[in-house]
Amino acid sequence: MLLYDVVAVHAAGRAPAAWRVRLVAWLTAHGPDGGTVTGLAAAATVVLGLGMVVLALTPGRRASLPMAPPDAHTHAVLPRGAVAVLLRDSVAVLPGVTRVRVRVGRRRVRVGAELAFGDRGGAVAAATRAAEDALAGCGLARPPRLRVRLRSGPGVTAGGGVPE
Repeated sequence: MLLYDVVAVHAAGRAPAAWRVRLVAWLTAHGPDGGTVTGLAAAATVVLGLGMVVLALTPGRRASLPMAPPDAHTHAVLPRGAVAVLLRDSVAVLPGVTRVRVRVGRRRVRVGAELAFGDRGGAVAAATRAAEDALAGCGLARPPRLRVRLRSGPGVTAGGGVPE
């Protein structure tokens, strides 16, 4: 609210809100004059607010997944995009799989693929095994849950063969 009011006053030329005028008048009368409780509380609020703004603007590590450290002095992360590429490439080389889409979250990995030909049951098992192997090879500290979905393409029948 304070930021909105300051921007409205300076950018749009409006008058300041009455609550802000009263607050400023009170702070000038009870301001930080050598360690009063109200002055210290106001200063602490300002410092806390600035710290929260800094934390909100700095980039975090949400785009990275932590890897299992080989020793106590090593810390490594793996970008989620790299994990997605590894999983996509490991599933895409399977016979009959045409399109692969991988979404890697912090807790879940979703692999979606399309089967152009072949046995659906065997392809699902092979795709799951390939994705699990690739995910295990990443060496993540907390491997995310894996979900593999295989959609049958237009050339696959219910029995798994190619239509005649």
